Order: sequence, then C-alpha cells, then structure tokens
Amino acid sequence: MTEQALQIIAEAPARFTAADYCKLVGTGAFHKLAGGGGVELDHGVIVRMNSVYVPHRAIQSELVFALKLMTIEMPLTVIFEPSVELSEDTVREPDVAVTRKLTGKEDFVDGAVVLLAIEVGNDSLRYDLTRKAVDYAMAGIADYWVFDVEGRCVHLHTEPGPSGYAQIEILPFGAPLTAACLPGPLTLAL
Repeated sequence: MTEQALQIIAEAPARFTAADYCKLVGTGAFHKLAGGGGVELDHGVIVRMNSVYVPHRAIQSELVFALKLMTIEMPLTVIFEPSVELSEDTVREPDVAVTRKLTGKEDFVDGAVVLLAIEVGNDSLRYDLTRKAVDYAMAGIADYWVFDVEGRCVHLHTEPGPSGYAQIEILPFGAPLTAACLPGPLTLAL
C-alpha cells in the first residue's frame, strides 16, 4: 500500500450501522471504558460521551421520579438512559425518555415509540441543542427537552421536522414544562 492510501485509511473513521452497534454493545465491548462515560452511534461513528457529574445526575433522578409519578396510570414507560435507535446509523442515549409502554424485553428502544426525549447538558449543551436536536426531530420525536445546568433553564423543542424543531421555547428552572404525552404541566424544584 502507498503512504497516501495508509493515510486515508488512518483518517477515515470506521462506519457502523445501528445493527452493528447493537451487537457490539450486546457483547459488553464498551462496558468498562476508562474514565467513565458511555458511547453513542452518531451517524455511523461511535463517539464517547462525557462522564456525568452530581448536578447532572440529580436532575436526571428528579425527572425520572417526577415523570413516573405523573404517568403511573398511563400506558407509558419512563426510562433512564435508554439506547434509542433513531435511524439506520444513529443510536442516541437520552438522559431520560418517555415512551409508549415497553415490554422490558427490548435491547434497544425504537425511536418511533419515544414521545419525549430529555438531555441534561453542561459540557454537551451545544451538541444537545444542535446535532442531537436535529436527530430527534428527524426521528419524529414530538417533544425534546434540554436542561441547561449552567444557564438554569430548559429548552423545550416541539413540532419536529426534517431539519429540526420548528418551535423552541426557553424557560427558567422551576417553570411548568409541558409535553404532548403528559397529562399536565411538570414543575420541578431544581
């Protein structure tokens, strides 16, 4: 092989399908990554996610608890960090998701059953508000919330379309949050 061919191979990341990624995850390939954090499949490329810190985890926990209480009588599942297949080459792990009722036997969640995806962002905020927002919208997820830990506000995305969400509202922590799948507004004391 020529030096130029070797350089091209070294610079080009390996591409994976969602099916390939699911098989890798199923083998435990990413179970104990040094430094913590998880992985996602981002348009065919496996990317490392940042480790979570206490304020991030506290918001996740509060969300799961409040959403479970709010939806307990509904045919919905509130799930913590599910692997959601959004397309043939993208698998995301939102911090929290509300889905149509799951059986509990699914290895991965089909994006078509996700009604609300939630990310808690600090270091990942820009990524959550741009690339991930477009991915969730393209998958048809009706509501997408991004909690901005530093800015102490929530970005509520609605009306998904092929290039992103048509409506984005920014509310301060503590304001009532609404989503089409919820029976009423959710207010968190953060």
